[in-house]
Amino acid sequence: MIDIDSQYEHLIETARDINPSDYQQFHKSIIDDFENKITGIPENFHSNIYPMNFKSRLEYIESRPNQYHSIIQLKALHEEFVKRYAAFRAKNG
Repeated sequence: MIDIDSQYEHLIETARDINPSDYQQFHKSIIDDFENKITGIPENFHSNIYPMNFKSRLEYIESRPNQYHSIIQLKALHEEFVKRYAAFRAKNG
């Protein structure tokens, strides 16, 4: 499996002619990462980890699959999540 950063770089390089299956794999990798990291954390802490407006931002991205802007936004959302997750882990073990 190719890591998220490599998938992102590939999509950016091929942005003029995005392969839908490449985008779908990128999207799935990010969603899987969200789910894997959040598993086991009580739901009342989720708002401390997910970025602001997470749900509406993800809905916007998912309503525009295979578009350059969706790739950029999905990567940005993932980076924000990773930072917030790391901060949560540092504070709560």
